Parts: sequence; structure tokens; C-alpha cells
Amino acid sequence: MVVVSIAVSSLWVIVTPARETGPALLVVAISVIIGLLMVLVFRYTSDQNAIRRTKDQLKAHLLAVRLFQDQLQVVLRAYARILGGTGRYLRLAFTPLLIVILPLTFLIVELDRYLGWQPLQPAQAFLVEVRVDTPQALNQVALQLPPELAISARPVHIEKDKEVVWRVVANREGRYNLSIVGAGQPASKQVTVSEGLARVSPIRLRDSFWERILSS
Repeated sequence: MVVVSIAVSSLWVIVTPARETGPALLVVAISVIIGLLMVLVFRYTSDQNAIRRTKDQLKAHLLAVRLFQDQLQVVLRAYARILGGTGRYLRLAFTPLLIVILPLTFLIVELDRYLGWQPLQPAQAFLVEVRVDTPQALNQVALQLPPELAISARPVHIEKDKEVVWRVVANREGRYNLSIVGAGQPASKQVTVSEGLARVSPIRLRDSFWERILSS
């Protein structure tokens, strides 16, 4: 995931001119770059000779269907071979897919951090929600903020959902770490305040590895 994050950061530098014009052009620029990279990956990880032979065989069988339309047995045999050739072509194309599917999935998840969420704006109030294991731990949880952030209302305890909610306001742009202490389980969460595009993660989890990678 670190490698993918570095790759996305490098890609972000490449498409910096598009960032200034808005998300739509940025998505187009990233799509073109990733599309070109996928073409190169397919070119050098697939068996091009086998794919070329399979394509030629498919063309020959399609031509047989057109030339022998009045011979049902020949047409049916050609259709059967077309189905078999299509299966071979998909099998040959599946190898590059296996190579790119995992990094491409992580890449999409990482791009969602930039394009799927809008950063907080300066002077904008937002809620910090903390979920604990038991209702008894609600009164033991405390929120520690850097000087640039301030609590604007008293915390709300929701015993049914085992949550504590604070309303916080950011004074200026930047990246800040919130610290949650109490109940013997300290945790932290980064908050991004920016008027432009920035990497945003809306939740911090402590569950399974894959859930944390894909969601937090």
C-alpha cells in the first residue's frame, strides 16, 4: 500500500496542471495515464504470438461463416470453433489481468482518498465520533487537539451506539492529528483542512488488516 501511495503521489505531481482546472479534467488526465500504463503492461506480460494466432483463427472462422452460409454443418462447426477461440483468447488475456488487478485495486482505493472526499474548509465545524467497546467507557474517553483546532460544543454521549461525539472547528489550513485517550486504548486520527484537493481518510479503524487498508 505504501508503494501505491508513492505511485499516486508521483502521479499527482505529473497531473498538477490539471489539478488547477478542477476534478473533471484531473480524472481525465489520470485515466489517460493509467490507460497507457495498462496497455504497456498488457503488451509485455501477455503472449502476443499466441494472441495473434488466436485472432487469425477467429477471423478465418468468421470468414467461413460468411462464405458457406448455405452449408449448415460448416456454419455450425465454424461457430463452435469461434466459441473455442474466444475462450482461448480470454484465457490468454487473463494472465495480464491477474498481474494488474491487485495494484489497480489499491490504486483505485488510494485515488478515492483524493477524489472521493472533500477536505474540511477553514472555520468549518465538523464532528469527531469515537466508538468504544462498552457504555461504561464513554465517560473515560477524552479528545486532545492541537492549538489550530478547538472544541465548539460539549461532547455528546450516545449510550445506545456506544459513541462520543465532539464538534470541532479548524482555524486554518493544515494537517493535524487528533488524539483520543482513555479506557486504556489511545488512538489518533489525521484531519486535513484545505481549500484544494487533498488526501482525505474519513475514518480510522482497528479491525482486520484488509478493512483498515480499504476503509481507513
